[in-house]
Amino acid sequence: MKSRANSLALCVFALLFFALTPHTYAQNLRLPENQTISFEGTIRLAHGYGPPGYGETPKQDAHYTYWVIETLQPVVAIPSQTDFDCFPAKQMNLFFSGLESQPLMNLPPARWKDRRVTITGKIHCAETLGEMTSIYMNVDSIEAAKEH
Repeated sequence: MKSRANSLALCVFALLFFALTPHTYAQNLRLPENQTISFEGTIRLAHGYGPPGYGETPKQDAHYTYWVIETLQPVVAIPSQTDFDCFPAKQMNLFFSGLESQPLMNLPPARWKDRRVTITGKIHCAETLGEMTSIYMNVDSIEAAKEH
């Protein structure tokens, strides 16, 4: 009786997995890595941990606040290198060339905080924990999102 219940549970799991998997993939926004692209999202402040443990030892780790673009559906970066996997992300850390030493509130996203925008730049798969999110973006421009 127990093996029949296990078999039934396994069948239900398999049906749910196969029924939901194509839908999940359809929900992802697939974008090429290292090419200039534009998409919509909401600018947010995010908080994370840095060295030494990047969140494994919160009392000892550095605390960081950084700008992200938050999307409605996960972004999947299509890697430019075929031997590297890039995990889907709904938040991407934003980087601004030449402004690395500026205070957080002097960076371009400060005026767009919690607003829907169209952002243009190049996304990249993170290679280190210091990039804070699995995908990050080197930003070229931010503007108000168009009304639909």
